[in-house]
Parts: sequence; C-alpha cells; structure tokens
Amino acid sequence: MTGAKTVLIVEEDDALREELAQQLRADGHRVVTLEDGFELCDYLELAVEGKAPAPKLIVADVDLAGVSGRQICRVLSRGENALPFILLARCEAEGAGAGAVRVLNKSLALADLHAEISGVLCGLAAEQTTAA
Repeated sequence: MTGAKTVLIVEEDDALREELAQQLRADGHRVVTLEDGFELCDYLELAVEGKAPAPKLIVADVDLAGVSGRQICRVLSRGENALPFILLARCEAEGAGAGAVRVLNKSLALADLHAEISGVLCGLAAEQTTAA
C-alpha cells in the first residue's frame, strides 16, 4: 500500500464506522477505526511520537464520548500543521464553525458519505501535487 493515505474514522455507530472503513480500504486507503474521542487522542499521541502512521484525514462524529469530534476539530484544524477533518452530524449546523473541511449529515446514504469523503481525499492529493 505504498502511497496509501491514512484515514481515521472515529464513530460510535459500529455499522457506519465499519462500512465506511471497508469502502475506503477498497479504494486503497489505510484506515484506522476508533470508537471515541479518548481513542482518537491516544492515537494522535502515538502518531506524534512516530509510533503510528500520521493521518491525512480524520472523519469524526461531532458528538463523540469523552472528547467530542467538534472539540478536537477546533484544535487540530488550525495553524500550519492543520489536519483536515470531516465531521459527521445529525444536522450540518451541529458542526458549523468547528473548522472542518466538510460537515456531512449522518443520514446521507452510505454511498453519498463515501463519495464526499473520496472527494476530499482527491482534493488533498491534488493540493500535495501542486505544492510539490
């Protein structure tokens, strides 16, 4: 999987998390699935220490247990080393103002969620190519 992007999916709904992961893996991405904000914080600490692959995109529920996706997005989407975030919410207004590149309604069909996430990943790849 040389050149594969690492995508973190942080979602409490087991079925949604695993279905999105399966589709993104089929696209050739490395996917790490996490259940809550605490697990996300732990993973990011490992990534900073070089003990886990650094994510290129984080897809997180707005209302995670522990530390919310909205709170983490506010911190990590700012500055030079900002991490791109997609927030999943019951309504798009829930994620407004958090700094996410997209806020997606969780009630979208799985195929539509996948298409939106894939679009963001393609945009990130285009930005990297342009910057190089």
